Amino acid sequence: MNTERLSKRLDQVAQYIVKYGQKPIRLADIGSDHAYLPCNLLKNHQIEYAVAGEVVAGPYHSALKQVRANQLDEQVTVRLADGFEAVEASDAINFAAVCGMGGGLIVSILEAGYQANKLPDRIVLQPNTAVAKVRAWLHEHNYHILNEKFIEERGQFYEVLMAQLKSEKANYTSQEIMFGPVHIVKRGPVFEDYWQNELHHHYFILSQLEDGLDPAEMAEDRKTKIECIQAEIDKIEEVIPYDRPFL
Repeated sequence: MNTERLSKRLDQVAQYIVKYGQKPIRLADIGSDHAYLPCNLLKNHQIEYAVAGEVVAGPYHSALKQVRANQLDEQVTVRLADGFEAVEASDAINFAAVCGMGGGLIVSILEAGYQANKLPDRIVLQPNTAVAKVRAWLHEHNYHILNEKFIEERGQFYEVLMAQLKSEKANYTSQEIMFGPVHIVKRGPVFEDYWQNELHHHYFILSQLEDGLDPAEMAEDRKTKIECIQAEIDKIEEVIPYDRPFL
């Protein structure tokens, strides 16, 4: 990956920024790493300005190096700061990207930015884990999910969420928080593959826990684990029935 050719995940993020951004787009890329995303968008004349924020010195210096190598010093400001502390009022940011980290960390970054009144109306997120937790935060803070995309890259599954602040909550159901309001309608092969894999994994664990044991002889903690896994399976199969032979 470089500024000329983004990963599949970052390419989808870039597409959402271009599609849903209000021109001129002024981007805050939080956790920018090598600043590939803002450099790519600027070189393709798709945004006007960007802040690349990094909380760790190594990635911060990598981003600085990338910006200078692409002669974009006047259009990208790289700052060593925690989350949205990298954003200043004079930046006039109207779009933010928070990508490539765990969902719990993304939620904490969003909450801190929200409390500091630094979150723009439009945000694109790519959590590596705990996507439902991110959706729940968006829902609670009146951000509506305009679009979302499942990406499979190098054998791993990722989701990209595009959200916009509205005056009222979207009133998402628990299923929409878990699976995604757009995914439930659109489905798609990668979405189906991800949840079939999840079901397969749950059924495998369930078989290991139940293997050769009389339910009456099971320890209470094992019974509780089985009940929790079965409940998770039931929630998934309300939306996506398991269609793979269990091996």
